[in-house]
Amino acid sequence: MTKNILITGATGLIGSRLTDELIRRRHTVYVLSRSKERAEKIFPKEVNVLTWENLSDKKYVSGLNITTIINLAGENVAGGRWTNKFKQIILNSRLNTVKELSRCFLGINTPPEVFIGASAIGFYGGNINLTAQEYTPQGQGFLADVTKQWEDAANPFSNAGVRVVFLRIGVVLDSKGGALAKMLVPFKLFAGGPIGSGKQWISWIHINDLVKIFTDAVERDGYKGMYNATAPEPVRMDDFAAALGKALRRPAFFRVPGIVIRIMMGEAASIVLEGAKVLPGMLLKHGFVFSYSNINDALNDLLRRK
Repeated sequence: MTKNILITGATGLIGSRLTDELIRRRHTVYVLSRSKERAEKIFPKEVNVLTWENLSDKKYVSGLNITTIINLAGENVAGGRWTNKFKQIILNSRLNTVKELSRCFLGINTPPEVFIGASAIGFYGGNINLTAQEYTPQGQGFLADVTKQWEDAANPFSNAGVRVVFLRIGVVLDSKGGALAKMLVPFKLFAGGPIGSGKQWISWIHINDLVKIFTDAVERDGYKGMYNATAPEPVRMDDFAAALGKALRRPAFFRVPGIVIRIMMGEAASIVLEGAKVLPGMLLKHGFVFSYSNINDALNDLLRRK
């Protein structure tokens, strides 16, 4: 059954791939953008572009008959040093979007059936000695606090009887963007290697599997609550760097000391220097089949297509 789907943050790494897949699966897709003209140049003609101004009219919103909201909006946490000002931008970009969506879509004649939100494994903190599943309590630190508030902001949807799904996303692997694309440069220059101690966990996921999880959550009513969107076989940084070097046929022994990363990034260095071992317990319970469970298979696929 086709759905009428609204996506926020659709121009990002995940959103652009997800939009293409939903169109391919014959769903009707609306994207919410600050600039209608810019978005219309990016997306194919099958995509309907809306602005926040469009959503100010309750009658118009009701007429759209949006069945599914997918919220991917949020400032990139690796987009700068974590000054107090930038921390507030990171938090507000997440909370305000969810609050505005609830204001626009609740209390109308045709409220959505499901709200699917991007969240993050930062919820569990950066404890390298921790193995986390969905029942694991919230960890400590800035990202853990932001993630908890981000998820709680969707409570009005739950209270209104909307099915709410949050995907706590790990390190997304895609050669066209994100963390992997940034790591390719030093490796291709024969200067790649582990970052920091090398003992920190990389709880990763192939972009194709992540898109599949989102589409499953759209199309299968059994999805509800929190899900760790990570591959079943997380690896330590040392092993990740070795696998990347092998896939590229490049050496992987030029270690970048943690102190260098901390000088460059400040508190934000925790993104790459810390990390828990996060497992997708609920997805496996649902019977989700990963196409890429092993890091070598994932990197070989992505870099072969590069």
